[in-house]
Amino acid sequence: MTFAQGILFLLCVALATWAQALTGFAFALILLGLVGLMELVPLADAANVASVLSLVQAIVVLKGSRKSLDLRVLRDTLTGSVFGVAAGVFLLGWLSGNVVMLLRLLLGLTILACAAILMLQAQPLAQRSPPAV
Repeated sequence: MTFAQGILFLLCVALATWAQALTGFAFALILLGLVGLMELVPLADAANVASVLSLVQAIVVLKGSRKSLDLRVLRDTLTGSVFGVAAGVFLLGWLSGNVVMLLRLLLGLTILACAAILMLQAQPLAQRSPPAV
């Protein structure tokens, strides 16, 4: 990676962090989208960086709100996330080694779908969903 690519990568991280602070999510989507568009680093490496930075952000947020956490919901969410991340890492490794263009197409479609979902007005449920959900 050249110095210029490093600076561009850091600018992508800064922009994704700003969007995360503004919206509350989308850090990895924006970072991977920008890095994939500019072809700064391989997508698998960018995904690993995004995962580590997302974990750091989550730890900072959770540390500040520890008293108000519903630990049962957090446990259930983390359990599901572990399996989802493991499947995603496996799939990313396979896709980046075999079908890079498909991977870029899927990333673009995911970003568009998330942007469309943001435009919808979600209404909270009257009661909490069961733990399996």
